[in-house]
Amino acid sequence: MSIALISLIVAICSALATLANWFYTFSKNRKNYRVQVLEIGNDLGIYVLTVSFENLSRLPLSITRFSLILNEEIFDCDFLPAVITETSKWSGGKVIDKTKHYSLPFPVNLGSYSAQSGHVRFQIPLGYKQLISNTLPVRVCTNRGKIDEIELSLPEVLPLSELF
Repeated sequence: MSIALISLIVAICSALATLANWFYTFSKNRKNYRVQVLEIGNDLGIYVLTVSFENLSRLPLSITRFSLILNEEIFDCDFLPAVITETSKWSGGKVIDKTKHYSLPFPVNLGSYSAQSGHVRFQIPLGYKQLISNTLPVRVCTNRGKIDEIELSLPEVLPLSELF
């Protein structure tokens, strides 16, 4: 074998290795996340979803907006933390413990390969009954790219008092 043929084989192998490395890096750095609804509760037009956000990529990700799509209308969640429920423990006529459950503040910042879960609160007019189905269309906005519209599978809708 001549030196020219050996050089050509080494150059082709190097090009293939570079291309494989580029595809691997692209697949690890692309926007890749998962959203799951763990529980859902309802009380007079206030829907509370217990949601899990998972970042499956190497780069950090921020969920900047999370919205429900019902009958072609978009309903945003509460961006600031809101009190969802408040429970008190009594002993001898006195309050000995008080617990408040808050909704997630937005944006939800996720580091690489991390997850966060919490309650997301929506105020929806009473006329909407589409939420009681098996899937829920949502719109997710992130700091890395286009707006994603996805279908989430829903568990059974519970009264809000049974979530906690």
